[in-house]
Amino acid sequence: GGNLVVSSPNIYFDGCTFNGTVDATKTGSGSNAGRGGNIFNQHCNITNNGSGYLLLGNTDADIWNDDAVFTNNGSERILPCWASTGNQFNGNIFLNTTGSADGIYFCGGNSTATATLAAGKTIQAGSGGLNAGYIILKQFTQLGSAPINLSLHTTATYLQFGPSSSIGGNVSSVSPGIFFNGCTFSGTVNTTKTGTTNDASIGNNIFNGNTTITNAGAGYLLLGNGNADQFNSNATFNNSGNNNIHVAYNSSNNVFGGVTTFNNATVGNTGIYVGAYSAGTKLNE
Repeated sequence: GGNLVVSSPNIYFDGCTFNGTVDATKTGSGSNAGRGGNIFNQHCNITNNGSGYLLLGNTDADIWNDDAVFTNNGSERILPCWASTGNQFNGNIFLNTTGSADGIYFCGGNSTATATLAAGKTIQAGSGGLNAGYIILKQFTQLGSAPINLSLHTTATYLQFGPSSSIGGNVSSVSPGIFFNGCTFSGTVNTTKTGTTNDASIGNNIFNGNTTITNAGAGYLLLGNGNADQFNSNATFNNSGNNNIHVAYNSSNNVFGGVTTFNNATVGNTGIYVGAYSAGTKLNE
């Protein structure tokens, strides 16, 4: 019933209702897989300072009825909603990563795990920032239209949307790497890649709002590698870095339903390739 503060080498959330706030920190080297089935009724702050992963929702769904903060200061991962269907976030989600953290990965345990963010709520960087590792939003659904702004520092690795995700709000992101691996975006998308890695997205994305994708990095940015993408409004591709943008790379029936604009900087990069290995790309007027 009361507020909980706990610091422990190992911690398991295996089916508990918390009516007060929760501030829980894992410090040890062991990897912990919580069963799930928890209800967090007030603000929840979960931190991994250890060298083993901290996993939530391995069997049963968890429910957060207030804001949830996940902070990874260790050298491994935080894995919310790992292998359970029906996880709910009824408050905002704040993410922090520092040091040698691998990252934060939602619904990564199987193809049936799901997490839903309530209408009017957002997911964004917390007060500590996204300074290390990745953020993966797999099988993740945001209801409503609250805007999402995810900016990863140059010391982080990448941001991934999908597979099987859906985002209701306008998305703005900056990250060293970016992967679009199967997500429906109901709002606008404005994303910028800044890093040196080569990023090949598998496709299966639907962009319903105006979309701007920029490669300002030294690695290539590739879309539609194996599965088609669909751009239902205006799409703009800006290449201002030191490598290529590949659009509709190796997939059939990519669709561009609005005005499509390609901007290639005059120096520093090699080009924008459209449908290099594609069996067909459709431009709708």
